[in-house]
Amino acid sequence: MLDVNNLLKKFGLTEKEASVFLALFKFGKMSASEVASVSGVGRTNVYHIAPDLKKKNLVYEIKEGRTRKFIAVDYERLVSLADDKAEEWREIKNELASAESQFTSLLFGNFKTKLVSLANAESAEKIINEIKTDLENTEPTSAGLKNDLFVFYSYEKFIKIFPVWNSASFNASKKEIICGAPENILPNSEIKLWPKEKGDLPAAFILWKGKAVIIDCKTGPPAGIKVENSAVAETLKIWFYEIWKGLG
Repeated sequence: MLDVNNLLKKFGLTEKEASVFLALFKFGKMSASEVASVSGVGRTNVYHIAPDLKKKNLVYEIKEGRTRKFIAVDYERLVSLADDKAEEWREIKNELASAESQFTSLLFGNFKTKLVSLANAESAEKIINEIKTDLENTEPTSAGLKNDLFVFYSYEKFIKIFPVWNSASFNASKKEIICGAPENILPNSEIKLWPKEKGDLPAAFILWKGKAVIIDCKTGPPAGIKVENSAVAETLKIWFYEIWKGLG
């Protein structure tokens, strides 16, 4: 059987507060000395505990002449308070989700880093639109194109979960390392093929303007993470160029 004392502790009550509440719940309206006589909690403590329970909306206070008496809320009010707490925690959870990047950035000291998880089909389109917007807001190169876009992926797996990539057009000089031959090569793309004998690529990388997206290509809908950190993106770009040169 569920221990109601432990249950009340989930409302934030101490052992003595729970004892006072249960005494009032069981016996009804009582003074502090009456509560003390049936609860096992000292009268002085009851005088301190009862007002605290009142602040937590678990006890009402009334006056009968010069005597203060206390009444516990009923069961229905307890359930209602639990509903209020559940709603409050739902709001806190939503606010925490919105503040994810701020909490994450604390782990990196003074580095300005933003992490965003990708977990649904809309993520693909959002990434494409973000790349386009970012590249439109950068200065063009001497060739009239925007800053480079770097991509490393296994064609069949990547296109299956990221179909919008096949038709996306970027005003950028794009370098792609691909495992498997693409159906069509978009304008401004430079491509090198990853030898199949080296193994398939279970994840895809997209690098641009201080940002990096890593996508798990083994799952169904796009799943992965976007990192906004120039140092991370630059390091991955160096790694990309080393592989690029090694492919001849």
